[in-house]
Amino acid sequence: MLKTVLGALALIFVMSVFAGAQTDPNSATYTIRGYVIIPTNRHVEFFEVLLLSRDNEQEMGHTNVDQNNRYIFENPSAGNYDIVVRIDGFLESRTNIRVGRENSTVGLYDLNIFLTRKPDPLEDTQQQVYSRAILEEYAKGMEEFGKGRLDLAEPHLKKVITQIPDFYDGHFNLGMVYQGLSRRAEAEKEYRTAHELYPESARPLLALGRLFVEEADIEIIVASKPDVIEPLLKRAREALTQAVALDAKQATGFYYLGAIDFRSANYVEAEMQLKHALELDPMLSAARIALINVYVRQNLWLAALDNIDLFLLENPVSPYRQQVVTTRTSVVRKLPVPK
Repeated sequence: MLKTVLGALALIFVMSVFAGAQTDPNSATYTIRGYVIIPTNRHVEFFEVLLLSRDNEQEMGHTNVDQNNRYIFENPSAGNYDIVVRIDGFLESRTNIRVGRENSTVGLYDLNIFLTRKPDPLEDTQQQVYSRAILEEYAKGMEEFGKGRLDLAEPHLKKVITQIPDFYDGHFNLGMVYQGLSRRAEAEKEYRTAHELYPESARPLLALGRLFVEEADIEIIVASKPDVIEPLLKRAREALTQAVALDAKQATGFYYLGAIDFRSANYVEAEMQLKHALELDPMLSAARIALINVYVRQNLWLAALDNIDLFLLENPVSPYRQQVVTTRTSVVRKLPVPK
């Protein structure tokens, strides 16, 4: 039987679909960011982007793209750089950018990277399908998505998938746009299409799981009956279990599985899943907060305090920091008084 319980910090069990997608331009002296646009319906995921000195090829930074193929370099020094992407099946991409050459001390540089497929004599029409014009249309949609202007992102991405129906990234990101607009049935349709186009990818299944957890949370908040909530959690678990089977290093997948177990009051399983998520990604703050909730719900005050202190140490500028500090005060009061 589902128990609609909420822990002391039940506020980010459903991470925003834009988590990590937005950057404060004032948080670093310079910021370089953009999307890597890949002209195919299947490609390697979570690849690396390099920042190299233009003069001597010295590596000045590297970063992994997020689930939307977005990269960010924060606080590089002023200088002349090449942004380099190397993926099997594509020509090396090398894009020059000069940072801080106009006497500015703060700058936000938006730069999209367009990859080019290596010539394949067996595919003489592929380059025509993925024209530069339609890829630029896709880039415009992703730029609006990154700025949180979902209503403006939608028409660009819809135009892209109309012209390229098998464009996996287009369907996946349109699903994220629809989810952000609370058009969940349309989001589910796009995620399922993305999964059909690329069944080896964990990303659409992770997105589906997150979508169903979000729907379950909404029903919990309005105090719906368990027979409404339980099927949503079941669908979420099925999608997420498939996702982590495809990619066992997906920390967010285990985080959401832990969130589902917490919602169902399966605290032993929730603890195991959340600890595994943190083993894979120690900086996944949502998993840390969820684990705090698990311990608070069971009155395990010392374990809760240990994880609260870890959260505060690891997340000095988190928007949830003040709430965690408040919770810490409450937890300390619950600790047994030494004799």
